[in-house]
Amino acid sequence: MKNIIYILFAVIFITGSCATSGDVISSREERASIRQENVREAVESQQMIIKVNRLHPRRGSIMDLNPDMNFVIINKNRTRISLGYVGRSFTARPVAAINMEGEIYSRVIDQKRKGVYDIRFDLGQDNEKFIVNMTISINGSVSLSITNPRIDFVRYSGNLSTL
Repeated sequence: MKNIIYILFAVIFITGSCATSGDVISSREERASIRQENVREAVESQQMIIKVNRLHPRRGSIMDLNPDMNFVIINKNRTRISLGYVGRSFTARPVAAINMEGEIYSRVIDQKRKGVYDIRFDLGQDNEKFIVNMTISINGSVSLSITNPRIDFVRYSGNLSTL
């Protein structure tokens, strides 16, 4: 009698676990499709926030950054950049951060593969000019590089979200 009860509980447990695994897979696929749609909307509307969590300097090891303090905001033709910096600076004073609020002079958006966007921005503030190259994947991860005559080449990685 005890064996029958144990077998009955085992069958109920296995049946219940199989039924929920299908729901988990479908909800995971739904979340992925919603995320892909949000990425597409953000790129097409040019309204996005990139929360940067890693710095990849040309020389040295990868550094973790605080995403709340290191970000790139793009809102149509305006931009705001606040990023930490490690590397050489080609000025009299050393550069410890990239802080800029300015305009987007030009942009080129290219979609190489399905869901992967390559974007190039020419940004400026007063007499300062930055070139930002971004690769945004279908899941919202971003790899960006910033070049300027006063700093060394630097690359960042982070996640995209909409405004």
